[in-house]
Formats: sequence, structure tokens, C-alpha cells
Amino acid sequence: MVCLTIDGKIIYAEEGTTILEAARQHNIHIPTLCYHPRLKPLGYCRMCVVEVEGFDKPVTSCNTPVLQSLSVKTNTPRIKEMRRQILELLLGTHPVDKCLVCEKSSDCDLQECAYSLGVNKGVELQLPSLPVEGSDNPYFIREEEKCILCGRCIRVCQEVQGRFVFDLVGCGLETRVAPFNGGEIVSLKEAGCVFCGQCVDACPVGALTEKERVKKGREWEFTTVTTV
Repeated sequence: MVCLTIDGKIIYAEEGTTILEAARQHNIHIPTLCYHPRLKPLGYCRMCVVEVEGFDKPVTSCNTPVLQSLSVKTNTPRIKEMRRQILELLLGTHPVDKCLVCEKSSDCDLQECAYSLGVNKGVELQLPSLPVEGSDNPYFIREEEKCILCGRCIRVCQEVQGRFVFDLVGCGLETRVAPFNGGEIVSLKEAGCVFCGQCVDACPVGALTEKERVKKGREWEFTTVTTV
């Protein structure tokens, strides 16, 4: 076991545990977007940055292991400002005008981060027009303009399902996640999708939605049941 301090609280965590995992085990909140407990943490979104005593720069807590006598601060003014800047950039690329009718509303990680930090406006950016695609399959709707490029769908498809359906295409503001095969964007089926739904489950926003889910009720109206 390793003894460390997070926000002045002395805690114990198993060696090899990340700062984020140790914090969550002790009910200390650190916001995340690209992190998912089933996936290898890579620190893409940088929402989970924290300050560590003795380190020159903030570190991503999702992939930084705990060390003996480490002193971590998760919510300093500097860290809050960094997170706000990240959110403002993300909201600048996100169609916030659609949030009121989004199926993911109230269960959206981006919405939750914006609420907790009080960010309600993004930077103004000139963005390309991206399609809403669902005609290539009977199961999912893909709204690319809602995608925040967290990479969860790419990684869960590869790491959990063992498929390689999605990839990052383009660069800069033109970057998008799309089904990819043979060097070009194709339909989900042509990319080898088996429609397992792992990507929909992992998506933190409303970029991927089950067609059967649309207009069937708000998130808080659903109940959890045992199924196959």
C-alpha cells in the first residue's frame, strides 16, 4: 500500500493505482471525459489534470500512478482555469443549441463538466459541416458534429471488442471519427462493424445513439432491468 495526500486528506491506495482511481476510491471528484474504467487511460482530454508537489507542470491523473508521500491538489485556481479553457474549446466545436433535445441530456459527461465549472459558452470557431448518419445501418445514429474526439469509441472497439471499425480522420478542426477501411471512409458494415453497441455505451456525449432509444423518454425516466 502507498500513503499519499489528496486535497489535504491522507489516503492509502494499492501500488500501481492511478491518482484518479485513488481519488475516486475516497470520493474525491476529478472530472474526466476521455477516461473509461474499461479502457487503457491515455490522458487525451486533459480534464483530469491535477497539481502534484514537486512536479513542474500539472499531470493527467488518469495515467499517473500514485507514489509514497505524494501530495496532490485537484481543485486549485490554476487547475480550474485550465479545465475551463479546455471546456471552452470543446464547447466551441459542439452544437450546444441541440442540447435541449439531445437524447444524452442529463447523462452527458460534457454537460456535467460544464455545469460543475460554470462554463456555458465556447470559443467562436469556423467549423466544417458534418453529417448525421444512420442510413447505413438499422441500429445506430452517428452525429459527428457532437463528437468531442475523446477516442472512447475507437478504443473500446479495439480493446474490448477486438474490432478496428473507427479511426481519426483529417487534422485540426477537420478531424473527425469515422468508420475507416482500406484508407477511406466507409459504412459501418464495410468497416467490419458487428453492431455490438460497445461504442454507444462508451460515448460520453450524444454522438452515438441507438435508433430504438430516440424519443422514448428522458434519462431519468428509465429503469435498470436484468437482461441477457
